[in-house]
Amino acid sequence: MKLNALTIDSTKSISDLCLLGEKYPTDKSPYSKEDNGSGHNHAYTAIYDLLFASIRYKDIKIAEIGILNNMSMLCWREYFPHAKLFGFEYNLTFLENGKSSNLNNTIYDFINITDEASIEKCMIDYGKFDIIIEDSTHRFEDQIRLIDVAHKYLNTGGILIIEDIFKNEDENKYSNNMINISEYYSTITFINADHNLKNSPGWNNDKLLILIRNEK
Repeated sequence: MKLNALTIDSTKSISDLCLLGEKYPTDKSPYSKEDNGSGHNHAYTAIYDLLFASIRYKDIKIAEIGILNNMSMLCWREYFPHAKLFGFEYNLTFLENGKSSNLNNTIYDFINITDEASIEKCMIDYGKFDIIIEDSTHRFEDQIRLIDVAHKYLNTGGILIIEDIFKNEDENKYSNNMINISEYYSTITFINADHNLKNSPGWNNDKLLILIRNEK
């Protein structure tokens, strides 16, 4: 199975989401200047703004798996004013910190991305989503574990995003492990996210995998 691959250089872009990533310092934004929890600055916000602009003001459901210091959840809450947000996390300290922010129309819950049963239990409790973003361990086996089951919890046209893929990881390794689920997606695309301000020292994992759910 051949996957699509793109490189997007967003150096000249400063989207609404880029600015929110600066306001609420998250490592998804290259413009984050304060301590964002990981010490990295990925160039994702301009790409996400392009992907999400048409559904930004709709009543949709969005899940992020791996919330770290809750900054990305604050970004989503302001960017998607009518969405129902879900923050899933295995670190109980991060979970409690998220809950303490008292964000409107936002639910936090436990998920263990290393355990398929935990993923299924959490997802099935909340029904189908329009966007699922995986930003947890960044380990290949955990990413594939989620990919194996996520199609069951995405609406038609829904988007599954795997963040922080290592650029030295063989793309064929992903392809070979997605043969059984590829029929559920209309497109599967790697995106190398480039920007003059991107920064992932020692990791070099500024790469996304984006899957768009079909009608099957």
